[in-house]
Amino acid sequence: MKLETLITLAVIAGMFCLVGCKPKPISGQIFIVDETGVGTALGGVQILLVDEKEAIDFVNRKNAEAKQKFSKTQLEVEKLKAELAAEQAEYDRKKATNDAYIASQSYTNDPRYIALLNESDNIIKTNQTLVNAVNYLRSKYGEPPTFFVAQNPIS
Repeated sequence: MKLETLITLAVIAGMFCLVGCKPKPISGQIFIVDETGVGTALGGVQILLVDEKEAIDFVNRKNAEAKQKFSKTQLEVEKLKAELAAEQAEYDRKKATNDAYIASQSYTNDPRYIALLNESDNIIKTNQTLVNAVNYLRSKYGEPPTFFVAQNPIS
């Protein structure tokens, strides 16, 4: 955030905190008038007057606190940027090494791929055995047994 934005936010927050200053009673009503000229009275709105010197002192104090906090935050940000810059080269080197390693590897060497391939081969062999059994039964009896058709029809 820019310093001006931070100061503005501090001033706005400070104005809300001014409620703690010594109020001076006044009387009257507050109206909101829209662009058509129709006014609406706001009932239950409390109005407090604050001494100008008290308000300026309060805002100046909050402004100084905000500047101090902003300076500390800026120093922390600069420190973190320096740490990032120092670590970035090492990160880039390791990432390039890792990317090159991955690019040079074949998935066919991956043990997970080999296990899946073996499992797939076993399923294919089991399926082929079942197809051979159905073909044998069809050739022998002319149609598959009823219990087999109900469970898993094969055409």
